[in-house]
Amino acid sequence: MHTSINLPLGDDTFKFKLGPTEFAALESGGPHPDGNAWDRNRRPILIGEAYARILQGRAIIEGKNEGVPGYAAFSATELDTIIVMGLLGGGGSTDGQITWKEYDVYAWMKRDVYPLPLVDRWRMAFLILSACVEGIPYDVYQRTAA
Repeated sequence: MHTSINLPLGDDTFKFKLGPTEFAALESGGPHPDGNAWDRNRRPILIGEAYARILQGRAIIEGKNEGVPGYAAFSATELDTIIVMGLLGGGGSTDGQITWKEYDVYAWMKRDVYPLPLVDRWRMAFLILSACVEGIPYDVYQRTAA
């Protein structure tokens, strides 16, 4: 099982991962060591509670796992924070061309995430948390990494 996931964002594909550093930053409300002032003085986000809230809007519809935003209980700030922490934990683009040591993760958020409808951010945060909490089977992970 893998706890990271590769997702398209803008013109690239990025690895998203929530690991111990990201857990500490999310659950304490403190900054990520690789972040900047954006993520200081946030409210704590407990992983299990956030996952439960985001799952509230998931349903099996005609055999497919679908999102029903009207039943979800999320905040835009929480979604954005989970996405930022996933990006920082993942380290950058899957091809290694973009790393957060060289590029500003918040520029990517402004350009590629903030313009998205909240439902798209909700789906992205769900996928990041789902990989972290439940894992991704090796064969599925290999397909997403290709």
